[in-house]
Amino acid sequence: MPFDLSSFADSLPLDHLDIRMQASEYAGRIERARRMLRERELDVGVAYGTESMPGDTGWLTGYDPQIESTMVLVGKGATLILGGPSFARYGAEMSLVAEYRLCSELSIDEDYPTLTLQPLSDLLREAAGGAVHRVGLLTSDDLLPHGIRRLLGDAAGAELVDATDFLRDARYHKSDAELQMAAIATRIAGWAMQAAVRSARPGVRELEVAAATEYVMRRAGADRLGYMTIVMSGERACMVGARPSNRVIQTGDIVTISVCPRWEGIAGTVGRTFVAGGSPTPSQETLLRHVERAFALARERIGSGRPAREVDAAGRSYLNTHGLYPLYGLVHGGGWTECMEGTGSADPHSKYDFPAGVEMMLDVGVFDQPFLDLPAEHVGVRIEDTFCIDSAGITRQLSDVPLRVEEWVAG
Repeated sequence: MPFDLSSFADSLPLDHLDIRMQASEYAGRIERARRMLRERELDVGVAYGTESMPGDTGWLTGYDPQIESTMVLVGKGATLILGGPSFARYGAEMSLVAEYRLCSELSIDEDYPTLTLQPLSDLLREAAGGAVHRVGLLTSDDLLPHGIRRLLGDAAGAELVDATDFLRDARYHKSDAELQMAAIATRIAGWAMQAAVRSARPGVRELEVAAATEYVMRRAGADRLGYMTIVMSGERACMVGARPSNRVIQTGDIVTISVCPRWEGIAGTVGRTFVAGGSPTPSQETLLRHVERAFALARERIGSGRPAREVDAAGRSYLNTHGLYPLYGLVHGGGWTECMEGTGSADPHSKYDFPAGVEMMLDVGVFDQPFLDLPAEHVGVRIEDTFCIDSAGITRQLSDVPLRVEEWVAG
């Protein structure tokens, strides 16, 4: 029987729709930031965010910028979200702890004759509650554009001080509420993956499969994605993170799909690989089994107090024994972004132990290398899932999607 996407979405238990991050969570974060500013004798802290990298401003205030970039100022005087006029109402809707201010330097080059925009220098003083002598930069250099840094220097006329370690560490260590949001996001990702696999029958375009995943994620209440849905098939399977195309899936294609909804800003991801039509060749079956086994071995090493490098080493050494090589480290941090949290990755050179209270993605990926009779361009396998170690030190895999999804494959 053909897969009925609408009926599948109608059957989903949407008992999570009222579970939201509370204002008290954000208020606690702002107080932590202010305490850090006092300890370091900084007058104001500045975070920067964009639609693709919203984590710093989002973690502080809940505001997830759309199209235009934003800044958040934290000081003893006020917590302010800075942006252009187009998103003032949206910013006020999203943030539970900050006031939105129209900043002339962040406004696009249009005329707003009925509005008054304030210069960045005035807004810095408002947030600081007075004169500004030292500004703490909360967003790392690789994400803070040179132009924004120059604006801050010119507007404040103050010393710019690196304080990026605060948000890097704060975002890595998750509260119980954040881990609850990650679990909801990953639950939705599991539903989207099931819809994708069941939709990916031979003769369907990759974009049609992606449309099924995104329909399910939206129906389940996910208003944001950690990345655009990945669907790669046939000779595109090797492309690691390619957007879906209009390529028609063929019987016997390796198909790799990754989905990443966000709930209250927090990402949850699931990635799986299968053969279209459900009948892998012997070489395809061997490849899939090796990646599945590597994932299982790596998963066993995740735990509070355990060396992070052992997770990567377990999966990597198994694959190497069979002539396969993962393209990247097997663990990366999760949170407001799916893999760009700035900390929490694990590879053979990692020198830290996993703490309690973290979210991570275990991602075993083998791409673009020949294997048995399979040419490199037809080799692209990913098994990825979201894990957490909760505040009690208990490790949990957050999805219940099977590692092999043949039971869902459409003929």
